[in-house]
Amino acid sequence: MRSLQSRLLWGTAGATLVVFAVAGFILFIAVRVVLVGEFDSALDAKARAVASLTEWKRHRVHLEWDAGQMPEFSAAQRPEYFEIWSGGTTIARAGALRDHLAPPTDARFEPLHEFVRLPDGRGGRQVAFRFKPRADEDDVDHQPAANSGARPDAILVVSRETAELDRVLARLRWLLAAVCGAATISAMGVMAWVVRAGLRPVGGVAGRIARVGNSNLSDRIAPQGVPAELLPVVERLNELLARLEAAFAREKAFTADVAHELRTPLAGLETALEVCAARPREPTAYEKVVNSCLRTTRGMHAMVDTLLLLARADASQLAASQETVDLEKLLRECWIAYAPAAAERRLTVEWDTSAMQTTTDRDKLRLLFNNLLDNAVSYADVGGTIRIAIAELSSSLQATVSNTGSRVSADEAAQVFERFWRGDAARTDTGRHCGLGLSLCQKIMEVLGGKIAVTSAKNSLFTVTLMLPRASREPERQALRDQPLRMSDEPLIHATH
Repeated sequence: MRSLQSRLLWGTAGATLVVFAVAGFILFIAVRVVLVGEFDSALDAKARAVASLTEWKRHRVHLEWDAGQMPEFSAAQRPEYFEIWSGGTTIARAGALRDHLAPPTDARFEPLHEFVRLPDGRGGRQVAFRFKPRADEDDVDHQPAANSGARPDAILVVSRETAELDRVLARLRWLLAAVCGAATISAMGVMAWVVRAGLRPVGGVAGRIARVGNSNLSDRIAPQGVPAELLPVVERLNELLARLEAAFAREKAFTADVAHELRTPLAGLETALEVCAARPREPTAYEKVVNSCLRTTRGMHAMVDTLLLLARADASQLAASQETVDLEKLLRECWIAYAPAAAERRLTVEWDTSAMQTTTDRDKLRLLFNNLLDNAVSYADVGGTIRIAIAELSSSLQATVSNTGSRVSADEAAQVFERFWRGDAARTDTGRHCGLGLSLCQKIMEVLGGKIAVTSAKNSLFTVTLMLPRASREPERQALRDQPLRMSDEPLIHATH
């Protein structure tokens, strides 16, 4: 792959060569027009001189010409030529012209110039025009008036070689070609220096990039001294570094959180088994330890399954099927598994739902609802309230699950979708909740083409809002993706069951 410097150099060299070539061609044409014009002016003057010697005398066209007056027409070497016709008959011609020329049929009173091949094979240029021979004064005085208009037209052709003109034009062509070539080579040398100097800041930026992140990803490329053309690249690189730094920070935190979440239940399993194995016990004691270890193992298994789902979602490997789902029916089915725990904690459940249908993936939506209801039951204050509502919007359905006794402030609400984040910094629920539920819910909503948001006020309501498509066609699903998520401030209608 060629370097940017070579591309710029050869590109500018090619452009310079084209510009010089076009300019040289235009200059050559302009000079040629001028030289040919001067040549034609001299040829016209000579032709007018020959025409002035032609007269109408005694009822015929006569040329009063002395070869000594214009020796160029009778020269032995490189002669010039002329011939005069009148009435289709040759009146006079140059002495060196052995063969008669054919009179031009399109001759007019205005001179007509053209390049021709002379009778001896040389290249030349000729002028042809029609004219009235001058009348002899004695002939006019004695001519009857009736015949005064009988003077015929004559046609004159004068030609001369263009060897000198061709040599001048040839020298001009070579001169222009040499000048264009030398100018192009000189321009390439100047351009090489200019391009090298112009690209020097690129090398400086490359050096800065090479030094970034050797020890700390928090380093950034300073925009000072960076050319304006490279500023967008530097800004994008700084944004990329910021994302990489955040990703590595999340990876470190994720590794630490996974280690912590696994270490606690594993330590509990180890302790329970060591205590159980310390001495013989009653079967009921063994049964109690086994059940405790089973619950811990299931919790760890659930966390691993959630991590696998999140990994598949991150890799865009979660596919969503499409079927019609009754939201209220699915919510009540999911609630059955959490009703005993809610009753044990003396929670009041308020429903504001009706039969509303959506087109989505039933299994993934069930997993999402299970996470939300589990969170609501687990984090609601004892004796508090859980509210479940479904509302119909213009092109979508809005489902909300909220609970009282929130431990999350309004400022912390944006963090709830971060993996392993929990409002309880002490992590008192380790082994039961690991802070992955809402992260998984967010990923599931992305797969389903819906939206999810959280609002919270500490020691008050913690509300999760879902926006789902109605049971409709794809255009309405696209309208849902483009529709902003609206959090309703209206109080829910309480229907306690």
